Amino acid sequence: MSRLDIKTPSRAQTVVEGLYRDVERRIAASPPGLCPVEMSLSFLQLCHAQTCGKCVPCRIGLGQLAKLISQVLDGTANMDTVRIIEKTARSIVDTADCAIGRDAARLVVDGLEGFREDYEEHVQHHRCLASLQNPVPCVALCPAGVDIPGYMALVGAGRYADAVRLIRKDNPMPTACAYICEHPCEARCRRNMIDDPINIRGLKRYAVDHAGVVPNPPCAPATGKTVAIVGGGPSGLSCAYYLALMGHKVTIFEECSKLGGMLRYGIPAYRFPRERLDEDIRGILNAGTITARCGERIGAHEMAEIADTYHAVYVSIGAQTGKSLRIDGVDAEGVERVVVAKPGLKMADGQVADRRYDQAHNQRCPRLDKARARRDHHKARNQTGAGTHQRGATGVHALGGKPRDHARRAGRHGVEDGERRHGVGLKLAAAVKAKPAKPKQAGAQRHKRHVMRTVAHHAKAATTAEH
Repeated sequence: MSRLDIKTPSRAQTVVEGLYRDVERRIAASPPGLCPVEMSLSFLQLCHAQTCGKCVPCRIGLGQLAKLISQVLDGTANMDTVRIIEKTARSIVDTADCAIGRDAARLVVDGLEGFREDYEEHVQHHRCLASLQNPVPCVALCPAGVDIPGYMALVGAGRYADAVRLIRKDNPMPTACAYICEHPCEARCRRNMIDDPINIRGLKRYAVDHAGVVPNPPCAPATGKTVAIVGGGPSGLSCAYYLALMGHKVTIFEECSKLGGMLRYGIPAYRFPRERLDEDIRGILNAGTITARCGERIGAHEMAEIADTYHAVYVSIGAQTGKSLRIDGVDAEGVERVVVAKPGLKMADGQVADRRYDQAHNQRCPRLDKARARRDHHKARNQTGAGTHQRGATGVHALGGKPRDHARRAGRHGVEDGERRHGVGLKLAAAVKAKPAKPKQAGAQRHKRHVMRTVAHHAKAATTAEH
């Protein structure tokens, strides 16, 4: 017992581990727009603190590199200082004994090759290019550049209609983004430094759900210019919205029967309700002089006529082509691509798409047929009678086994279900009349009985071991 020792972390070790976790959160929340020179200095100082100090390149060289980069940030360096930094860093990479020193110096070398202009901007103009070129993190990562802090503040103040107006300045489809946006703005949210990012998309959805009907801003005076837009998807609708606000007359040509593109035909309705999509489309069409001509396919001849009729043409035919698997044999003979489209959608060749068929070769898709057969089977079972199901006694299984096992399976799943599940035919020797199905046991009761059986099993095992 005298040799028994329980290792417990000291208070200092506990605090240091907490600091490491804080550093991890801050690195995860590092937004675009940070000064790369200052980040290089911070990483260099962290590596210098981790060195053992046994070799001169790490003990002395990293400290000198930190002093030189500090001079760049302080505005006291010149271009010769930048050259000395590069020469010293390369020397440490070649002579350091451990990976800590080599990696730290290599980071400086890579920085000089990747963002030398930032070093020169600090030396010559005493300013950072990153702070001038990038906005706040969430706005920088938003593909539309929406003023996220602005509309979040409006939502906090209860001004939901004003929040929607602010979103529409950069994105004419706020409801669509509130439902299906991938919210890249949350990836570098500053709140990550504390716990978790703010639910930015959730706040946007709250705004659009409570704003009601928000009128569009007034249009500019009519310019007399006409613009044709080929394709009524998100890109074409956005273009039409802003062109109409600028005073131009817009005509949208769409091949399908309704506008929306992949928002309507590529995203399921449970993910993005169609009535909410129609709200965004109505708001766009009411923005100005916009005419939508659906069900018109534009070929080479029609395109030439459009180019002669309108002052400008915007082509937004979308990106419906799927990506192939990057594996060997994807283009081999016998390998087919199956595209599942919305039933009733008119395809390019004039055929109407059916979710059970391959659009390219008009062949049935076995996997989809099996799923449909399984769905139809369960539907038929539910319609046979309330509270009853067919039970049967089975004869011989094609692969062997006890007949009562097959009877139990057939009784539990239904004869047809048993045939489908086991993949072989079940020959009925006799059939018995339908019996009422046993009521399903509640989840809590099943769990309680499972726990009791487990405890009894362990108690029996322990008693047997003692004897």
